[in-house]
Amino acid sequence: MSTIDTASFDTAIQQMQATNNAMLQYQRQAVEENRRFSIESTTLEHEASVTERMQGIMQTLARNSSS
Repeated sequence: MSTIDTASFDTAIQQMQATNNAMLQYQRQAVEENRRFSIESTTLEHEASVTERMQGIMQTLARNSSS
């Protein structure tokens, strides 16, 4: 019986593990960026809503002061 050189298997496994780790790191970064984008979008929507309400109040005040 001949022995099998497992060094090439070990190297291939290490390379796959390194690739998997790199993909996981990329995925973590993408999730974090999406989370930040979501928070920024929510903040902008809230600011737009507040601005719309303020415009409504200003229009009401302008109408009331002119009558």
